Amino acid sequence: MGRICSNLYAVCRGYIKCFLIKLFHKDRIQFGKMPRLFKTAELRAGKNSFVHLGNKVSVNKGSIVSVLNGGKLEIGDYVSVNINSDIVCHESIKIGCNTILAPSVHIYDHDHIFGKNSGVERKKFKTDPVVIGNNCWIGVNSVILKGTTIGDNCVIAAGSVIKGNIPDNTVVIQKRETSFLDNNR
Repeated sequence: MGRICSNLYAVCRGYIKCFLIKLFHKDRIQFGKMPRLFKTAELRAGKNSFVHLGNKVSVNKGSIVSVLNGGKLEIGDYVSVNINSDIVCHESIKIGCNTILAPSVHIYDHDHIFGKNSGVERKKFKTDPVVIGNNCWIGVNSVILKGTTIGDNCVIAAGSVIKGNIPDNTVVIQKRETSFLDNNR
C-alpha cells in the first residue's frame, strides 16, 4: 500500500512540477503521460532551454535534472533516473527510451574552462552533446562526460567514467587497480 501511495504522490508531483515549469516556459517544455518526480527530486529549466520528458519518465529522490540557459534535454519513454543522480545540460543531452540510470549517475555535457595560469574560469564552459541510446543501463556511480555517444543496448558498469563513442550492444567495464603498498619490501 505504501509503494502505491508513493508512486501516486510522485505522479501528482510530476504533473504539478511540469505544469508549473510549463507556465513559465510555455512551448519549451513537453512532457508525456505520467511523469514521476519523487520527493526531493528537482527539475530546473533555465531561460531559452528546451525540455522533453517522454511517457512514464521517473526521477527519483535526491536527483537533479537541470537544463541551463539555451540547453536542450530530451528524455525518452520509460526512462528511470534513480536516487541522487544529476543530469546537467548546457547544450544538448539526449537519453533514449527504456534506459535506466542507477543511483548516483552523473551526466554532464560541459566542462569548466581551465587555464594553466588562470585556473578555473567561473561560469565559462566548453560544451559537447551527450547521446545515450535506447535500452541502456548505466551502473551506480558512473559519470558520463561531454562529447559522449553511447549506442543502443549498452551496459556501463558501476563506477565507470565514460567519454567518447561506445558502439551498440557493448558492455563497458572499467577495471581500476590501485595499490598503496610497495611490493618490493
